[in-house]
Amino acid sequence: MAAMLDQLARTQPTRRINLAHADRSQPGFMNGDALRLPPDTTAYLCGPFPFMHGIRAGLIRRGLGAEHIHYEVFGPGMLDWD
Repeated sequence: MAAMLDQLARTQPTRRINLAHADRSQPGFMNGDALRLPPDTTAYLCGPFPFMHGIRAGLIRRGLGAEHIHYEVFGPGMLDWD
């Protein structure tokens, strides 16, 4: 992930990036309600399905359109959004 962020910083220096990463010292998933959502937000999610399902639902609930949420699914339960 560090290499990807470094590449973005070099090639798109005016692009604003907010990185939210799990804190393994705390039980459970991160609270997506605490994420800042500027009007031009595009979200990229990667992780276990239950995490992404919860964060995606929270982003949509807060008004971010599904077309602005991109994700990479891996593990059991792949693609079971319902």
